Amino acid sequence: MSQESFLEILESVEKRNAIPEHFESTKTDDHPSIIDIACKRVNDPSHAFFRLTGFVRSEFDFLLHLLPDDALPRRGKTKSIDTLEEQLFLLLNVLHQGSCTLTHTIASPKLDSQSATIRLLHSTTSRLKAPLADLFLSFRRDRIESMKEVGLVVDCTVIPTNRPGGRLEFGKKYFSGKHHMYCVKAEVGVNPRIGTASTISSIYTGSTHDFTIFKDHYPQFVPKLGGSKILADSAYIGARPDLDAIITKPVGTPELATHRVIVERFFGRLKTLFSIFRRPWIFEVEKVSDYFSVACCLTNFHILQNPLTAEDSEANSRFLDALKREYLRKQEAKSIANERYIAKLKNKLNPRDSLTPTITSLLAETPSLFFTFNPF
Repeated sequence: MSQESFLEILESVEKRNAIPEHFESTKTDDHPSIIDIACKRVNDPSHAFFRLTGFVRSEFDFLLHLLPDDALPRRGKTKSIDTLEEQLFLLLNVLHQGSCTLTHTIASPKLDSQSATIRLLHSTTSRLKAPLADLFLSFRRDRIESMKEVGLVVDCTVIPTNRPGGRLEFGKKYFSGKHHMYCVKAEVGVNPRIGTASTISSIYTGSTHDFTIFKDHYPQFVPKLGGSKILADSAYIGARPDLDAIITKPVGTPELATHRVIVERFFGRLKTLFSIFRRPWIFEVEKVSDYFSVACCLTNFHILQNPLTAEDSEANSRFLDALKREYLRKQEAKSIANERYIAKLKNKLNPRDSLTPTITSLLAETPSLFFTFNPF
C-alpha cells in the first residue's frame, strides 16, 4: 500500500473517528493461535485483548491489514511463531506490559525458552521499524490558526534505565541531573495540530542537554519544514544563527506554553499505551532506539483514531511526578542508611558511650526496679 492511499484512509478515519468495517479481520483458523490462548487466560474475556496489548481487536486487525505481507519472514519450523499476526501481538504485549514474563508465558506453547522469546521480539522490532515509519511517520501540513508559521513542536523525553556497570565515569554519562535518575533521552517533533510524531531523533545518554540533541537532529528534518518555524521550550535558548527558526518560550508567554502542550500530550499517550518506557529498561540499551521508534509509530496510529486530550497531558505529568517521588524515596532511604552506618561506626569506636544511653532509657521505661544504676 502506498503512502498516498494510506493517507486517504487516515483522512476518512479522522473524519469518522472509527475503523472502516471492511478492515475487520475475517481470518478463521481450526487451530487456536497464541492470541486465542492468551485471551482465554484473562479474567475478563471481553476486554482481554485490550488488557494485553492496549489496543482493541478491531484496531489490531486494521493495523495488521496495513502492514505489507512480507514485513516479517515466515519460518517453516514446527514449533515457531511464524505469522505476522502472532509476532505483532507479542510485540504489543511486551510494550504494553513492560515485562517479558507474561510475554514468554503466552509464547511458551511454541517457544521453549525466554531467550528465544527475546530474540523473536528483537527481530520483530527491527523488521517492523521501516514499514511502520513509511506508514505513520510523515510530515503533515497542518497548522494552528493562531500560529500558522509553526510547523513543528519539539521536546525531549526520558526513558529510565538501571545504573550501568563499569567505571564511574561511564555511569555518569547516563545520569540526568534534571530528573535525578539514570536514563536515556530522545527528541520527538510533533505536528502542532493533531500531535502525531513527524520526526524522531537517535537515542542519547541522560546527561546530554536537550539543545545538544536538537543540534544533531535538526539537519535531518529542516528541509521538510518548508520555511516554517519550530516551537520549543526555554531549554533551546541560545541557538546558533543558522537555527533562528526556533520560537523559544521565555517567561511570561503562556500562549506559547498552551501550544507546546501538544508534545506533552503525545508523550503522555505514548507512555500510557506502552509502560515499558515508564520503568527501567529491561533490554540492552542498544535496543532502545528500535523499540522507541516502533512505539512512536504505533502511537501515531492510535492518535489518528483516538485524538489527544487533556488527560494525556495529565498522564505525562503523573509519570514525571512519579519519577520525582521515586528519587526522593531513594534519597530518604539512602540518608537513613547513612545515619545507621554512622551510629554503628560510633558504637564500634566507643562502646561505653553507646551503652550508657541505652541502659538509661531502659531504666526510665521500668521505674519499678528496686535498684538504680549509675554507670559512673
